[in-house]
Amino acid sequence: MTGNPESGTSRCNYCGARKRSALFDNVYPNIMRCDSCGLIYNAEMPSEEELASIYTEKYYKSKDSLKYGYTDYMDDRANIVKTARKRLRDIERLKPGGSLLDVGCAFGFFLDVAHEWGWRVTGVEISEFAAQYAANELGLDVINHNAESWEYRAGSYDVITMWDLLEHLRDPLGTLQKLASALKENGILVLSTPDVDSLPARLMKEKWLGWQLQNEHLYYFSYATLERMLEAAGLAVMKRMHIGKHVTFELFADRLALYGRTTATLLRSLRGLLPSALSFYVNPMDIICVYGRSRRDEDVS
Repeated sequence: MTGNPESGTSRCNYCGARKRSALFDNVYPNIMRCDSCGLIYNAEMPSEEELASIYTEKYYKSKDSLKYGYTDYMDDRANIVKTARKRLRDIERLKPGGSLLDVGCAFGFFLDVAHEWGWRVTGVEISEFAAQYAANELGLDVINHNAESWEYRAGSYDVITMWDLLEHLRDPLGTLQKLASALKENGILVLSTPDVDSLPARLMKEKWLGWQLQNEHLYYFSYATLERMLEAAGLAVMKRMHIGKHVTFELFADRLALYGRTTATLLRSLRGLLPSALSFYVNPMDIICVYGRSRRDEDVS
């Protein structure tokens, strides 16, 4: 298996094949499917420097979050924290505590919850803007570095989390291999990524948000291609599910516009009648979450 990305025109990160076919004719000309293994990826890989230049302050307060970044990540902190608590409760059913590494930790809101709950936490974040906030404002141990090229300490973490990051990496397989080695015995990796085989993706086709974010998404996974990559990295899937998150009513209405503008317009007309802080948990069933453990632990057991 490969794991060495190339800048510019790329080959498949999983099997190394170069032969691929366009997934869409004209809408997203760079999105390709590997003819050998089926992995979907962006044919034009940015350099490490180009990748770092994406995640500036503007990324976290984007004027068009349907194509790039977040509407206002900081302003959405309360909902991110609610989501973090739900996800951490699920993790603690398998691991009640210990050392936790969050890869691609952004402003550190998930880490902050874990720290409050007694975990020993560390984060890695490519964005200097976000990493400085996590370190200076929240007092967290956050390393400002590209998650792909950082050298993780072997056998160091009980839990490693990676929320909505895998699809942004130039070398997902190589990064997963590093993270597998960084787990302690019986440690677990928990990650989430958009599901190209989900019902919303299949119904919406090129209008699905996962495709619309092709300016920043470099790889696109189904459960099948994700499991194969995890196995190649030395990880075995323990469980899988689709997960959602807490969102504001306004964001919910904006996202619904992708599926039906009439319904979205009606919802937007209700904004003035509802509390501005209203939020709720939404699971559109198009984000995969997998729990993996090192295959070396299976050999021991």
